[in-house]
Amino acid sequence: TSGYRATLDTASAAIFSASPGNGINGANFDGGDAPLLGPVEGGDGGELHIGTSARPLAAKILVNKAISASTGANGLLALTGGTGGTVNLISNDQVTIGAPVKVSDSAVGRASRNGGKVRVESRRTSGQAIGVNSSGQILSLLSVASPGTGGTIEFVSAGGDILVNGGKVQADRGTVDIRNQGAAGVVQLTNATLSGDVVKVGALGADGQLVIGGGAISADTSLKLYGGTSNGRVRFTDNVTLGGTGTKIIAGKTVSIANNKTVTIGGNAAANVYTDNANYSGSGGNGSTSGKFGGAGATTQPFSQKPTF
Repeated sequence: TSGYRATLDTASAAIFSASPGNGINGANFDGGDAPLLGPVEGGDGGELHIGTSARPLAAKILVNKAISASTGANGLLALTGGTGGTVNLISNDQVTIGAPVKVSDSAVGRASRNGGKVRVESRRTSGQAIGVNSSGQILSLLSVASPGTGGTIEFVSAGGDILVNGGKVQADRGTVDIRNQGAAGVVQLTNATLSGDVVKVGALGADGQLVIGGGAISADTSLKLYGGTSNGRVRFTDNVTLGGTGTKIIAGKTVSIANNKTVTIGGNAAANVYTDNANYSGSGGNGSTSGKFGGAGATTQPFSQKPTF
């Protein structure tokens, strides 16, 4: 059977914690397990809605204990089975994730046929809106043998900062879409690991700022890193690897690589950088810093020619 469905949209706040008396001790909305012997697939993942688009929680959502809405275990003769579940975390205040949130699986015996969906949304317009710390993981997994489609992971902020500090965001054969809609919104990735078929990270306001310090971002089809629509910035403050075979696009009125740092471009094709202030050395940069693009390198075009996000 499919996993259960629950909606919590009348509480002021939601805390998932292992501390006795201090919140919800995790959540399991996995689909039912199939009989061990036979070709039966595990059940589809369930749905957990902490806040909804119509009724976001008024106060914070804190996830310090695992949430799972993945598919159930498959029978021995079924390599994959089930469609991943859904987890929505929607608040007018902070959403902070410090534990795994998993909506589909790649493990032998539990491999999902289709990926699941996660949406993390904060309507806070200042300060920190969304945070993922080093123990936080957002996972929509698929095995190589899975014949289905990948899932989606979305982060949306109304203007407050999105901070991913050492966490992992992974959508196998799916889409990772992180966007700050505020006029001067910030997205900051620090030693983060992001991967998917399509990965898009954008601070999309007029003066938006995307800051990437360390870590690795990988996409198999398309990778886009955008800072602002008119006077925004993309800043690489530490060594970063942009991996995968997908096209790589970096766009901001100003694009900077800090002194002595390298943005390594994986694959065989150069990254396409769209900027009017190319603060790096080589690859069409103005040489104002010693930072550079390595690996397959990059080419630089005017900011006005950038593709749509």
